[in-house]
Amino acid sequence: MAQRVDIQIRLWPWSTTREEIVTTNDNISFPYFGSPVIVVAENIKFLLPKRNEQFVPHGTPFTSLQGQYRLYEMPHGVLATREKNFLSAVRQNMMVYSGNQALNLKFNPEMAMSPLYGGEPSDLAKTVMAWSQFFDDCIDGYKRKISDNQLTRQASENQLPWQEIYKYLNSLTEDINEPRMALIVHIAQQMHTKLSPTVRMARKILLRERTLLPVERIAETDTACLRWYIRQPGDTMAQKAASHRQSLMGISRKESFDTLENKVLKDFLMRCKLTAQRYMTIVVGKQFSQSSRGKSVRQFQNICTELAMNANLQNVSQLRSRVKPNYVLQSDIRYREIWQNYQRLLRQEDEEDRSWDWQSRTWADITRMLIGAALLSMKEKNLNDGTPFASPLMQASMFVLKEQRLGCRIVAGSEPGPFVITPDKNMKSGHWILEIVHPEDANAHVATTDLARTGGHLYLVLERIGRQERRVIIIWAVHTASSTHNVDCNVVSCSAQVSLNFHEAMLGEYQTNFPKLSGMIIASDLAGENVDFYCPTGGTLVLKIPADPRKWASKLEDMAFLLQECIEKAIQ
Repeated sequence: MAQRVDIQIRLWPWSTTREEIVTTNDNISFPYFGSPVIVVAENIKFLLPKRNEQFVPHGTPFTSLQGQYRLYEMPHGVLATREKNFLSAVRQNMMVYSGNQALNLKFNPEMAMSPLYGGEPSDLAKTVMAWSQFFDDCIDGYKRKISDNQLTRQASENQLPWQEIYKYLNSLTEDINEPRMALIVHIAQQMHTKLSPTVRMARKILLRERTLLPVERIAETDTACLRWYIRQPGDTMAQKAASHRQSLMGISRKESFDTLENKVLKDFLMRCKLTAQRYMTIVVGKQFSQSSRGKSVRQFQNICTELAMNANLQNVSQLRSRVKPNYVLQSDIRYREIWQNYQRLLRQEDEEDRSWDWQSRTWADITRMLIGAALLSMKEKNLNDGTPFASPLMQASMFVLKEQRLGCRIVAGSEPGPFVITPDKNMKSGHWILEIVHPEDANAHVATTDLARTGGHLYLVLERIGRQERRVIIIWAVHTASSTHNVDCNVVSCSAQVSLNFHEAMLGEYQTNFPKLSGMIIASDLAGENVDFYCPTGGTLVLKIPADPRKWASKLEDMAFLLQECIEKAIQ
């Protein structure tokens, strides 16, 4: 008999009311608002069969009256897939493992945006790709700044000082009149002058070939040639060659460009051509046709088209499967660069699909990054007496993964801080220490040990210096831009406050010195131009942030101002 597994779906990460929680053990439809989570017993695992991906727990386990439970973040409501290299969409199909039993469940989240619009990638799909490229550019941009010292390069390979993140956000505002950055733009800028010499002087090899050659041209033989020679009629060389028009079997050398490195080169040119064509059609279009990036990619597309027809590559065969690099691809300075970019192109499609499926986790990472950058920007804003509101006690670095891990790119525990908070003298609330706690590290901090049930994506822990006073501001990241539903932020604000009051009352009843809780919601806005905020009376502060990375830096000051107000309200 099949075991019953009850699954609780929260429509919002904080949801505690019956109207916002769906309980099921079967196929189900539910409204999709952007960032739903699943609550299940700790021993139950989830798997996405499409790519054999196991769901990642959101935060640490928490204890309820019924036992140990965990939160799991769900993938996007409409998954991306590739059929004959064309983007398409499928509904969610999940496997649930409880002990040795596997159950197949189909979820139908309603009002989730599709990756396609009119047969082309939607605005949301383009934005998600821009997020992925943003983190790649952070790493590449900082690599170009570090010294050539090998030890420094190894230590800084994916470790970026937070101050560099702040500078990079500001540099993005310069690109507002350019199409979004993409991998093909980097390749075009890097390779447009290097491909032509490589193709014209493509590496060739001499193949040994046994064939009938005129006697005077035979310079090399082997045992097979000698055996053939012995079998020919006649006693002398002239007699043996007579029956073959004075020719004998010998070894000849034939030039060939059909090598593994040239197969990669030819495939690289074709992929660059197709990727550049898609970029020009989907991203550049008429709006950015005269932009520098558009012109660069168009020129590179023409170069790839012309070089693919070069005589040296005409007899080079197509690649049949994944390539294991040879010595030339790894060591030759010309082919090594091509091989590195070729690998990035191969990974790009799969990365785009995974980034789409787990985009709510990427938005949570972006929220953490923006919160850290906003806090760092506060040290430049002095109070009336010239003292910074938030001063970092030490320099910190953000660890960025080279490849996304189910949407996530930032390593937990690499947040900036701690900070010294110096409120205005009129508040008379003294100095506070602010620590940023990632949900994966919630059990390591005494103030956040029992807060995993709240579904927070970040915790700002405030402790008053010299007194036993604690405050915790829970940051929720909700990807409302991924839903077709027009979310009422005032309703969302009240919903989060109801949950905060519930958790504070429930946890405070069993613990002494339980911290006072407050919250902030960071919502994504696909078409937004400004930071909009909502905070009805008795509600939780909601900030709607533009999803376009090029707009983050210009809105960071607004975000820092609202975050400062939220902190001041918490420590009053």
